[in-house]
Amino acid sequence: DDSLIKEEKIEFEIVEYIKENWLRKKGSGKDVFGNKSWKSRWCQLVLAKIPGRDEEVPLLLTSWHFTVPSPSTIIILDTKVAVSIDEKGEDSTPVWKSSAKQLRFDVVDRAKSSLRIFSTSSLEERDSWISAINQAVCNYGRARRNSRLSHVPLPPVIPRPIRITRNVSNLDGLNLVC
Repeated sequence: DDSLIKEEKIEFEIVEYIKENWLRKKGSGKDVFGNKSWKSRWCQLVLAKIPGRDEEVPLLLTSWHFTVPSPSTIIILDTKVAVSIDEKGEDSTPVWKSSAKQLRFDVVDRAKSSLRIFSTSSLEERDSWISAINQAVCNYGRARRNSRLSHVPLPPVIPRPIRITRNVSNLDGLNLVC
């Protein structure tokens, strides 16, 4: 999945840390063991400079531990959205089998339908992460639009005709050739 970019494929410089905390991440099953279980990961929502982009890009960095110097996964959030997931049973009541399911949110790519699944330790924390991610993505989109508009050349200014009026009633003393 090219929306998940490992660190060796991308250079970035963190400009601002927006949010960081331990989250639980559902395994994608794409690792060497095909593991789809929930794993605790240190997650950081940051704004970063990336070569080739004028705007600061929101990234979600996940690491096995906060002491690890580089993230294990980098999710570029440029076309992503975070949504809360409240799983329901057949009778439409919430499923509370595990706290991971209860406090789940998904990071979904609007363009490619890729998905990453996370959960938090509290409802307030889940809503806070969703809000922070979506606000960062919204701000990035706004910055991109403004940047594109600033690079669009303005139409040329066409001079308006100027009307000059002169008082020609007193022409005495002028040699006019007719």
